[in-house]
Amino acid sequence: MYGKVAGQMTEITPYNPCSRKGEIRAKIATLLEDEIKKKNLNAIIARAADLYGPWATKTSLPYILAIDKLMNGKRAQWMVDAHKLHSFTYTIDSAKGLILLSDREECFNQTWHLPTYTPIDGETFIHIVAKELGIAPDYSVLSKGMIKIAGIFNKTVQESYEMLYQNEFNYFFDSSKFNNYFNFKPKSFSAGIYETIEFFKRK
Repeated sequence: MYGKVAGQMTEITPYNPCSRKGEIRAKIATLLEDEIKKKNLNAIIARAADLYGPWATKTSLPYILAIDKLMNGKRAQWMVDAHKLHSFTYTIDSAKGLILLSDREECFNQTWHLPTYTPIDGETFIHIVAKELGIAPDYSVLSKGMIKIAGIFNKTVQESYEMLYQNEFNYFFDSSKFNNYFNFKPKSFSAGIYETIEFFKRK
């Protein structure tokens, strides 16, 4: 978390206050905001949606379930519903966003959402990955029960189980405040996935 977070997130999904991650994030944000109000701290709270892109591997579900599997000749997977819309933040956009915010004194003591492109459904995401690799977009959908079992073997999948409400409903992360302020255009999924695949091919 870099200083103070940007913009309130807009979700087309019910909020799950019982999730452990959500509870911890809320406590941290509240602590920061309290210190900012007391003028004990100048900070920026910068939030991102689920990450994908260069360097995003062990904690990136789009990488674990789709990109890595298809690049290694395996069948891609998606969680719960491949036709629901979901926001993903491109790693390079996230890094650029943090730099831009840190260089502007007037951006401190605010909440910002890092630049994030419009939401995409899982099937389209997988199709773009497959197209870039020149292979068939073969995939399966993991049910909630299957995800719970898979979580035994993968910590990232395990932690995602309590956040599955974001996959059962459309999930929209609104970064318009950032985009408008900096006149920033987030990377499209076509361009972002292409660059991600090229990065991992070189690796």
